[in-house]
Parts: sequence; structure tokens; C-alpha cells
Amino acid sequence: MTDNQTIQPAPLDVRPVKRPIWQRISVVWLVPVLALSVSLSVAYSSYVNQGTLIEISFENASGVTADETVIKYRDVIVGRVEKVEFAEGLTEVLVHARVDKTVAPYLDDDAQFWVVRPDVSVRGITGLDTVLGGVYIVGSWDTDADVAQYEFVGLEDPPQTRSGQRGTVISLRARDGSALSQGAPILHKGITVGDLGTPRLSFNGKDVVVDAFVQYPYDQRITSNTRFWDTSGFSLSLGAGGVSLDVNSIASLIEGGIAFDTVVSGGRPVRDSQIFDLFFDEETARSSLYSNPNQNAEVLNIDVLFDGSVRGLSAGSEVRFQGIRIGTVTDLSAIVVTDQREQAVRLRTNLAIEPSRLGLGADATPDDALAFLDGLVADGLRARMITGNILSGSLQVELVQVATAPPAILTRDADGKAIIPTTRSEITDVAATAEDVLDRINDLPIEELMSGAIDMMGSFERLANDEDLRAVPSSVTALLLSLIHI
Repeated sequence: MTDNQTIQPAPLDVRPVKRPIWQRISVVWLVPVLALSVSLSVAYSSYVNQGTLIEISFENASGVTADETVIKYRDVIVGRVEKVEFAEGLTEVLVHARVDKTVAPYLDDDAQFWVVRPDVSVRGITGLDTVLGGVYIVGSWDTDADVAQYEFVGLEDPPQTRSGQRGTVISLRARDGSALSQGAPILHKGITVGDLGTPRLSFNGKDVVVDAFVQYPYDQRITSNTRFWDTSGFSLSLGAGGVSLDVNSIASLIEGGIAFDTVVSGGRPVRDSQIFDLFFDEETARSSLYSNPNQNAEVLNIDVLFDGSVRGLSAGSEVRFQGIRIGTVTDLSAIVVTDQREQAVRLRTNLAIEPSRLGLGADATPDDALAFLDGLVADGLRARMITGNILSGSLQVELVQVATAPPAILTRDADGKAIIPTTRSEITDVAATAEDVLDRINDLPIEELMSGAIDMMGSFERLANDEDLRAVPSSVTALLLSLIHI
């Protein structure tokens, strides 16, 4: 290195000092971060607690609106409808709703749902709060958690019984359902203790059957000796005390109603869905205990085919054997019978025979009764019509042994029902009987009897007006006085 060369200093690396990251963060940035944290926390909490999604299918979801219609359980909101749509094929309406997670475990196979709408009847007004707040869905289930379900079939009408409601459901059987209506009251000693379900035809189409729910503890009064009767309308009676008008209740007057009472004690306890006959009035119901005490026993249904007119025979007519009532006529219908290439119209009469009344014992079954009658038919048992009441012209069916009857057996129709052969009926001609009575009256010597009666009354009058006879009392009095003074 020479003296002429100047030593240049090295360039300095001058950079600003780097501050820690916590010193470079602005406080202003904390605001969006905090807002984002709160939003995420709320979203997570909402997702965790959003409830369980369920699906309810209805035939008609009138008034149900998404995000507005709520689900209530014991008048507490437990869910809300999120979506309403049609099922595939437009066969039903699907309602998607979320229910609280606290009640979701209890939605098992016994859960029921129905839509509450305004309803006005003689029994009162229901669903009035839906006029302003809109319809809502009511849920009913018990307090026992079972296997949870997520798809349900909604009811079109409120159920007759709610989950956890105590009582007994029985079935009432009537010949005609014109006086029966859903929700009609059941009365016991004038107090409403239950209501009726929806009337329906029986399996054979001959009767009307309706389920009846009787609340606890009134259902404990029902035994095999209980009788039910129709109380719809009113009754008017005229007696020594004047005119009496009996109306059970306004509801039973308009809607129809049923009353019951246990006629005598000692009956057997009833089971759910046990069938009872429904009688026309209270008097008939009470007397049936003695004429038909085993109304709940199984009966043998057997047919009889009668020729000619059977005017006077009707459903409810008695069936007798050796003078004892063994059953009743339950149905009458005309059928066409083909016999040797000829067709004839015959009356099919269905008989309901009680096996116990045939002397087969209380435990006898319809099959036992059928075997018993089969043997009797082979020995000449036949069915015929007889006069039940000569004044009204009503008829009865009688099973009678005919010694000269040709051999016969119990035949079967196309449905397999047994048919009892018939014999000649013994029906009293009411018109001929009445004419004979009138002829007997006409043959009486009415004019001679009236003339004799008039002569007798004249003799009595002459005897009463006789002066000597009138003097007898005074003479007797004078004689008694003279005897006293002796």
C-alpha cells in the first residue's frame, strides 16, 4: 500500500431496530378478532343446542307455516316448524320441525302429534287461542324414554286418550249409529265421566261399534253387570203427578250421549276393548240383566231360510227352544236360492244363540253348541215361526222337534255358515182372530140382555117407591123404642 492511497472506511449497515410483535399490534385490530370469536362461540352454541330434527306427516296441514308454527307439550313450546313440503306423489304433507334436545329422547313409538284449530260445539269452544296466534301442533307422549324415533304420522283429530291418562276403553255395539257422534258425553248418575270415539261399522257390517273412554276412578264401577243405554233427546211422561220432561244434558240432547249403571253387584271386572250392547232406553237396559244376563258371552251365529212372508219378524225377536229363550234374531235379508234349476226368493234369518242357554254349561263354546244342534237336527230338530204377540202381530223363531220330519243335516252356505232346516210355521192370523171375536160379540143376545136389565131396574125403582116399604123403618124404630121402655 502506498502513501498516496487513502484508506476508505467500510459502509455502515444502518437499519431500524425491529420491535417485538406485541408492540406492533394495534389495539384497533382486537375489535374484529373479538367479534369473530364471539360469533364463532354463538354459532357453535347454537349448533350444539339447536335441537333434534323430526318429520311429521299429515293428510292436511292447513294453517301450518314454516318458522311460525310451534310445537307444544303441556302448553309449553318445545319445538318449531322449519319446513313444510309435499311427500313424493303429493300423497301427504311433510312437516319438518326441531324439538328441544331435552324432550327428544322421549319421542318414541307412543308419541302422537295433531294440529289444534278453532272448534265450536255444544260442549264448548276449543282452540280459541289459535284465532290470533295461528294454529299450533300439540304433542303427547309418556315420561319413559325409549328408543327415540324421528318420523311420525300425525293425527287428523285429537286422540280420545292422552299418554298417561288413566281410564278404561270399552266398545259399545248398537244396531243403529244415527244417535252416536264423536265426542258425545258418557254420563254416570248425571256426571260426565268420559266420551265417545268415532263410530264405525263392525267387521260383518251389521252393527255399529264405537269406542268409549271412561275416566278413572269411574271406570272401576264397570263390571259384567253394567248396562249402557242411549240418552240422546228427551223423554216425556204423563202420570198422576202431571207431565214430566226429562233432559239429561244439553250436550246429550244435541250430540247424543250414553249413560251407564251397574244394575247389581257381583259382576266380573272388565278388560280393555270389552264389548257391551247399547240399549235403546234405561228400562230396557236394566231388564236385560234378567232376560239376557250373558250379553258378553260368545254366541253361535246360525242361519234359517224361511219361505213366504215373515211380516212381524224383526231383529231383536226371540229365539226359543222348549219354551226357553236361547237367543235373538240379529239380521234379516232376502237372498235368491237356486233349487233344481228354479230360482226362489227366501228370507235369510240370522240367529244368535247363547251356548250356555242350551244347557251345555257356562264354559260352552259356539263350536260346542253347533255340535249339539247338529245332533238334534239329525233327530228332527227344525226351525219355525210362531206368533209372539197376537195384538201386535210380532213373530218369534222356535226350534222344535218334529217326529215325522224327513232326514236332514246342518247344511253350509257359500260362506261356511250353518243353516237349520225349517218346518211349517204356526202363525196365528190376527185378522181372522179379531174377526172371530167380533162375530162372537155379534152373536151375543145384546137386545134381550138390555131389555132384561131395564126391567130389573124398573122393579128396583117400583120397590123403592112402595109406601109400605117406606113405612118399615119408622115401624122398626117404634118397636125398638117400645122395647126400651118395657
